[in-house]
Amino acid sequence: MILGKVIGKTSTKQFAFKIEGSAHIFEYVQIMHSSGNFVLAQIEEIEKDSERSVAFCSVIGYRDDEGKLQVLKSPLDPGVEVLCAEDDFIQDILGLEKKKNSAYIGILDGREHLKVYLDMNKVLSKHAVILAKSGSGKSYVSAVLLEELLLKKIPLVVIDPHGEYPSLKYPNPKDKENMLRFGVEPQGFLKQIQEFSPDVHINPDAKPLKLSNRNLTSVELIHLLPTKVSASQLGLIYAALKNLGGRVDFNEMLIELEATEDNPSKWTLINIFEYVKKLNLFSESPTLMGELMSIVNLRGVAQDIQEIIVYKLVNDLFQERKKNTIPPFFLVIEECHNFCLTEDTKILTSNGEKNISKISPNDLIATFNFTSSALEYNSPTKIFKKREAEVYVITTTFGNKIKTTKDHPFFTKKGFVSAACLEECSIPLESIYKMSNELVTARLIGHLLGDGWITQNGVRSGTVGFSGRKEDLMKIKQDLFYLGFSSSNVHKIESISFINSIDSGMLEVSGTGYSMTSSTNCFHYFTKKYYLPIGRRVLQKFLIPLFIMKGSLEIKSEFLAALMGSDGVKIRIKNKNPEVIRLSFSKIEQLNDNAKEYAQQIIQLFNDLKIDIKYNIKPGNIRKTDGLKTQKFVFDISNKNYTFYRFVSKIGFRYHNEKELLAKKALYYYKYKRTIIHKNENLRKKIIAFREKTHYGKIRLSKHFNLPPGLIKNWIYDFKAHKRSKSAGLRQVHFPSFLEWCKKYSDPYFIYDPVLNIKYIGQKQVYNLSTLNANFIANGVLVHNCPERSFGESKSSAIIRQVAAEGRKFGMGLCLISQRPSRVDKSAISQSSTQIILKVTNPNDIKAISHSLEGITLHTEKEIQNIPIGTALVTGIVDLPLLVNIRPRMSKHGGEAVSAFLDEEEVEEKGEDFVVQEEKYAEEGESIPLVKQQFSEEDLKLMHGSTTAISLQLIPSVLMRCSRKGEDFSLLIDLVDLQVIEKMEDVSGLSLLKLHLEELNFKQEQLLHIALKEGKEMKATELFAKSGMQFSEFYHSMDVLVKKGYLIRIGNDYSLSSSLEFLSTIDSKQFYHPLVYGRSKGEKIAAKYQYQAIRDFLNKFFEVKDVKECWVEKYSVRE
Repeated sequence: MILGKVIGKTSTKQFAFKIEGSAHIFEYVQIMHSSGNFVLAQIEEIEKDSERSVAFCSVIGYRDDEGKLQVLKSPLDPGVEVLCAEDDFIQDILGLEKKKNSAYIGILDGREHLKVYLDMNKVLSKHAVILAKSGSGKSYVSAVLLEELLLKKIPLVVIDPHGEYPSLKYPNPKDKENMLRFGVEPQGFLKQIQEFSPDVHINPDAKPLKLSNRNLTSVELIHLLPTKVSASQLGLIYAALKNLGGRVDFNEMLIELEATEDNPSKWTLINIFEYVKKLNLFSESPTLMGELMSIVNLRGVAQDIQEIIVYKLVNDLFQERKKNTIPPFFLVIEECHNFCLTEDTKILTSNGEKNISKISPNDLIATFNFTSSALEYNSPTKIFKKREAEVYVITTTFGNKIKTTKDHPFFTKKGFVSAACLEECSIPLESIYKMSNELVTARLIGHLLGDGWITQNGVRSGTVGFSGRKEDLMKIKQDLFYLGFSSSNVHKIESISFINSIDSGMLEVSGTGYSMTSSTNCFHYFTKKYYLPIGRRVLQKFLIPLFIMKGSLEIKSEFLAALMGSDGVKIRIKNKNPEVIRLSFSKIEQLNDNAKEYAQQIIQLFNDLKIDIKYNIKPGNIRKTDGLKTQKFVFDISNKNYTFYRFVSKIGFRYHNEKELLAKKALYYYKYKRTIIHKNENLRKKIIAFREKTHYGKIRLSKHFNLPPGLIKNWIYDFKAHKRSKSAGLRQVHFPSFLEWCKKYSDPYFIYDPVLNIKYIGQKQVYNLSTLNANFIANGVLVHNCPERSFGESKSSAIIRQVAAEGRKFGMGLCLISQRPSRVDKSAISQSSTQIILKVTNPNDIKAISHSLEGITLHTEKEIQNIPIGTALVTGIVDLPLLVNIRPRMSKHGGEAVSAFLDEEEVEEKGEDFVVQEEKYAEEGESIPLVKQQFSEEDLKLMHGSTTAISLQLIPSVLMRCSRKGEDFSLLIDLVDLQVIEKMEDVSGLSLLKLHLEELNFKQEQLLHIALKEGKEMKATELFAKSGMQFSEFYHSMDVLVKKGYLIRIGNDYSLSSSLEFLSTIDSKQFYHPLVYGRSKGEKIAAKYQYQAIRDFLNKFFEVKDVKECWVEKYSVRE
């Protein structure tokens, strides 16, 4: 069926056609390409006006002769007929044929005969997520996926917080007609499902779930306690465990605690352990992991206890799978989203920046509204009091520093991402104005002396008028309201006027603008209190009010910013350097003296803010009404780097959004430029010092530092310190133009500031707050609220992240299910190649989904809000998301909403809350970064006998994240023997000491570097040519390298020695074990070497991106 013909501009990815038949969004169409192949495309959007309907389509591709999906190499031809795609063609292009180990989940929307199958191998090996708002059917879709897994006898572990999945045991008694349509039959899975629960009274059909306390370490025990413990309580726990030989037994723990000296803290601790014991979760005879391949029903279990269970269960399953003691399986976690900032962090409020520790419920917090894409003020919905946590400092490219916990979410191009995984911070482009009577008044006066006006209507009444763009007038309206003045609606003005210029003659000026007026009270406020001129300012004598001239620097800045918004020109940056910024006003020649005095006031205000400015007088116009001549006073603000930076950072523009956004971008462009200048300045000094030491010339220096010879020449011969901003190498090395920088680092709403490094700085007091928009601005960047329930991540977050990252290597698939996508860990979502999206309406959740989905467009993003119940957007089958009508369940549905109308029987609420008797706790000491062994002391005793003496040492080490030829790898090096650790069991590996690195001088190291780049075999002539050395220097250095065992001489050629080959293949020593923070009872061994020396040496051969000092656990068994 012909739907229409291609019209307008086409590309290899998109085209549009005029609809001649009927078409709907997400419909599939096929078009003949000039290559002779039919191409499949999908309608993304339809627009309609009074004359025609136009469909906009995305191209999917075609199959070549070998059956491979190909994209277009040339655009479609306009005028080509667009056909409704045939079922067989869609099936072929999308690859929807039924395959071995595929899972049938539904039919393609609008195509009754096209079944959709998921590749289960892909789902199991690359994980999946199911995301939807509450009530959209996520549990139903999850059960459909589980049915397919059960049909294929794939082992499952389902974490079920609400008891929705035990109904999989029984056939579906409903939907028979719908089942017939989809081609499925009722079926239960009673024989395949075992149900476990920690509370068999609430879930009587379940077997009791018992967790093992045999492998429970002291660190895990502290982590799993349902509340924080104080320093003294920690000491009591460690002492009790020591007396018990490290074995966790809650009965014996209580006996040990009761036997301790009288200590007020011990009774609260006893209360905590009695509570945990009463839960009856831990046992010496736990549920075997091999039995657990089924449903863990947590219905009726308190949220904090659910967290304990999920952490311990997932951790134990993961460890057992790594040991291959249980078969590969698929882990499904429902409600996975269940499972912060230091006191000096500056929070943007209506009164400027304020320390987070000083925020009160009365403050108005600057937030970003993702629906309107604008900043607005919110009152805090919750303020979290201080607590201690591990704190990291994030340093960015544009000079920002933020201290935060590793789990606090920051906004990025990909949505909200936790600090630990942060690659960039987002700085809102829009400025939000400070609100106080003085600052608002200063701003409004600045506008009134620019684009505003004041007229008198009678003896006691008058009008105050404002003109500009509509969005800017809305800000003025808000400021007037803040002062208590009403204002009219904003009106559109279209005008044509003629100006008789003294220099250019008669000029016609036409344009469109907006204006509004305010009340008589406003008129009296500005004329009687601040003596602003009434009537045309060009004819009036007036000066800047004394309140501004003698006011604070903030008041002066707000006045000048509003004046610049009216009469200043927008910033212009030609390539990399700014042009002069101008401001002007006009006055009739007869008021020359008053005009000069007013001009001097403006200069004085700028000078008070340390900004260089000057003015000159130019001929103006001849007024039509009275023939008077005007003069134009033109101010030039210096375009020197320092002055320009002062202007954009201290003043900028107000009431003119276009100028404001441009100035914000220019500010950060110059912060970036200043960073590069300082970096190059430091490099210049390093090169000069190196030259004085080696007496190298510009060519040899150029080769050594891999820099252009012209730049080296400039730095060592022509450099002048007072011109360093232009001579620091921005001409010779590539530095982006302003336009290039804007394209790379900004979009219409944000500037994206790349993260340079994230460094752990220890335990500190942290705070947090929540707002209605679920975000706020901290130290200039946009951050998310932490989840209110937990003020940070839950106990199970870290292990879920680890399974998402590493589970596929060990045959452990993962499916995460959530009704709050924005709260699901972004790194976990990014690891999931199959995503099933149902209806979502929350703007933050939609943003999180759109940044994680491949191939999603703005049109598709909007449609997520309109997905009907029973339909899902599925990714991972092809590049574009597919709209799928989900098939009915074969088993009984257990996740229906519960009716609010109860039977006429009494409902007795049951529950047990744990009351924490101490309000504040302080943890003892600092956690240390650890690389833990995969086995415990208890495991060793089981292997070697319970009486075996086992010691634990902590080996000082350094974990280095490195990069060679664009490929990242990690190395763990101990600081005692300098071993690159490969065998974790005995903490051993080849030692860097064998290379005798400290014995080489600079020239020998230089040759070594070249040799490693050349590879195993190299010719002496080529090495000499690349060395830049004198002949005698070269051969002497080569002789030393041969004698010391680095190189082997073969005639006139050389090759790497076996010990040096180790360095050339060091990237193969990839280290995978995670770094965790915790406490350990092990004996700390003293370091013999500083990691800086290792880093500096390795940096000669590849890039060391990040360095983290840590301790590695090493167990020793004494028979």
